[in-house]
Amino acid sequence: MDVHAQIPAYWTILVMSLIITILLFFYPFYKKRKVIVSALGIWVLVLVGFVWIYPRIIEQYIVKPNELKKETPYILNNLTFAPK
Repeated sequence: MDVHAQIPAYWTILVMSLIITILLFFYPFYKKRKVIVSALGIWVLVLVGFVWIYPRIIEQYIVKPNELKKETPYILNNLTFAPK
């Protein structure tokens, strides 16, 4: 369940990384250090918030109270595809 919570965060990190790469590529032409530092700061906040904190909140308040109900499909998938 927490992996499904991280997927949008990984896409956001990917898009932000591409934007930062483009900003760094054009840096010699416009030399706006504040824009790059701001983009890197937002990237770190998204990393910490969506990749580390958000999945833990999902795990704590959604999965733990109904762990067996939430995790049963994943456990059954693992048992079905386990090598025999």
